[in-house]
Order: sequence, then structure tokens, then C-alpha cells
Amino acid sequence: MNREQVFDLIWDKNQTSDKIVLQSADIFKKLAQHQVLNSDLMKKFWQLITDKSLRADVFKILTDATNLEEDHLKFIVDEIIAIKK
Repeated sequence: MNREQVFDLIWDKNQTSDKIVLQSADIFKKLAQHQVLNSDLMKKFWQLITDKSLRADVFKILTDATNLEEDHLKFIVDEIIAIKK
């Protein structure tokens, strides 16, 4: 199993659960801390908000993530703006 398949299991809204998403918070933080949280992983994670039952968990993880870089924050802001349109 490659890295992409692992994150498909964790962050694919059709294959995951709220418990798995919440437990992935540490993984998300570590990816950002070690500068391996790329745009593909951000997109995988962000698509979870389309599932209303996971939305609060996604926002909690993003709020608690202290190692996000400027490009991560720009991605999040751009996506939030796109939702409001």
C-alpha cells in the first residue's frame, strides 16, 4: 500500500468514519510540522467537509493545527471563499 492509498483510507469520506478522522489529527499536524503536507493531501483532507457529519471534525483539526504554513492557510481561505460563492 502506498502513501496515497493510506490517506484514501483515512480521509476518503466514503471509506472513513468520524472516529478515524478525529484520530488523524496528529497525523495532519505531523505532516505540516515535517513539511510534507502537500496540496494533494490538503485536497484529500478538505473534501471531508462535504460530509456534514465530518465538517466539525475537520474544522477542529484545522483550528488545532499549529504548524500550517502560508500555502496551507491560503488553500483553506480560498476554499472557504469558494464555498460562500
